[in-house]
Amino acid sequence: MKLHKLLFAGCVFLLSSEVSSSPQIIDNEAIRSRNISPTLGRGYSTSTGNIASACLIVDLENDVTEASFDYDYEWFETTSKESITATTETVKKKSKAVFLWIRSTIESSYSATTTQTDTTEQHITALLSVDKYYISADETSAELLPDALSLIEQSLYVSFFQACGPNYIRSIRRTSSIVSDFKYKVTVSSSSEFNLKVTRAFFGFGSSSSALSESSMEITIAGFGIALQDTKPLRPRTVEQYKEAIDHGFESLKDVAVGNVESIEVVPWMANIQFQNAAELDTLVQTGDSGTLSPFLRRFYLLVNSEHIARLDENVRSRLRMMNMQIACLGALSRFLPDHNNHLLQDLQTRCPAFENCGPSQMTIGNLKNALIGEQSSQANRYLMQRNSASMSLFIKNYFGPCLQEMARDQYGIEGGRLQSMHWTSMPSCQDVSCSFPGVNWNDSLRTCEASVGDNVDLVVDKYCMPTLTDYKLDSSGDRVAV
Repeated sequence: MKLHKLLFAGCVFLLSSEVSSSPQIIDNEAIRSRNISPTLGRGYSTSTGNIASACLIVDLENDVTEASFDYDYEWFETTSKESITATTETVKKKSKAVFLWIRSTIESSYSATTTQTDTTEQHITALLSVDKYYISADETSAELLPDALSLIEQSLYVSFFQACGPNYIRSIRRTSSIVSDFKYKVTVSSSSEFNLKVTRAFFGFGSSSSALSESSMEITIAGFGIALQDTKPLRPRTVEQYKEAIDHGFESLKDVAVGNVESIEVVPWMANIQFQNAAELDTLVQTGDSGTLSPFLRRFYLLVNSEHIARLDENVRSRLRMMNMQIACLGALSRFLPDHNNHLLQDLQTRCPAFENCGPSQMTIGNLKNALIGEQSSQANRYLMQRNSASMSLFIKNYFGPCLQEMARDQYGIEGGRLQSMHWTSMPSCQDVSCSFPGVNWNDSLRTCEASVGDNVDLVVDKYCMPTLTDYKLDSSGDRVAV
C-alpha cells in the first residue's frame, strides 16, 4: 500500500512539474519542424507539445515589439571531396538544413566530375545569415479573439482550453539564411591565384568579372526561411548580378514574420491580464468553511487542470487521427493489384538525404494490408478497426467524458469553479492518474486504465503510411531482388 501511494505521488509530481506559471522557452527539434506553424498568439501545451488555435489577435505591424538582429556573413573554400566535412563543420552547428544543402550540392558535383589531371574543381561557399529575436507580442495592444473571450465570459473554460491551449505563444526567435556556391575549374598550377581573384570579385575587394573569364563558373543560390517577393534577382549569372542578389536577399532576411523557427516563448493564459479580467480571477472566494480561495490558487488550479485537459484531448485526438490514417492507408493499398503484394515499401521514418543509400525496408504491401486489417476470428471484434473503435469508446465513456464534465461543474458559487478550486487528482472522476498517460486503454473489468497490449500497429502506420513503393520486391524464397 505504501509503495502504491509512493508511485501515485511520483506520477502526480511528474505531471504537475510540466506546468509553470512563468514564461517558458521551448527549444527543441519538434518546434523547429517545418510541418507545424508557430505564430504569435497561437495556443500551446507544454505537456503535449501541440499547437492550438490562434486566440490572441496580434497585428504584426502594430502589436509586436521591436526586434533585434544578429548578422553574419562568412565564406570558405572546398578544394576536394574529402575536405567537405572539415570546411562545413561550423555550418552544421548553425543550421542542419543549410549544412545538408551545401554537402549534397558539393558532393554531387564532385561525383559527376570527370577526372582530369591538369584541372581541378574548386568551390567557394558564401553564407549570409540573420538571427531575429525579441519578436514578441505587445500585450498592451494585442487582444483576445472575440469568440475566445466569449467562452471565458460564459465560464466555458474547458472549451476555451481545448481550443486555445493552456498557454499562448508570446515571442518567436527565427533565423534566415542565403547560401551561395561558386563552382569553377582551373588548372592545378593556377588554382591558388584564381581563388584569390574569385574572392576579390565576389566579396568586394576590387576585382571585376573580367578577371574570371579564364574559367567557366556556375553560381548556385539557395534561401532558407526567406520571403520571396521577386525571385529573379536570386538567379545571378555574373558578379554584378550576384551582388544585386545579395542586396535583395538581405532585405528579405529582415522580415521578422518570416524565417525558420528556432525557439518560442510560451506564457500561461492565466498570466494574461485580459484573461484574468474576463474570468474575474482577482477576487478572494469564500469556500464555505470559513476559508478563502486566493486569486493565486485559482490561477494555479486553472494552470495545472488546463494541461490535464490538453493531455486528455490529445489522447482522444491521436486515437482518431490514427484510425483515420489506417482507413486511408488501407484504401491506398487496395488500389494495388494482388501481384504487387510482395513489393517492398519505403520506410518513411528513415528517409535519408540523396547522398546516402539507406536501402529499402522489409515491409511488403501484402504484410501491411494484413497488419491493418488485423483479423482475429476468435475475438468478438474481429477486425482491428472494430477493436480500436471499441477501445476509444470505452475510454471516452468511462474517463474522458466524466472527467471533463466534473471539471466544468460550479463550485463555491462560481460558474466553472471546480476547475479553479481543485487539483484534478482530487476530483473523483479524474483522479485515476493511469488514464492521463498516452497509449493507455480502459479496462472495464478492473475499472481503470492500463498500458495497451495486443494490437499496436501505430508504429507500423507511422513508418509505412501512406505507402510508397521501392524498386525492390521479395522473390518466392524471401530474398530481396530488383523489380
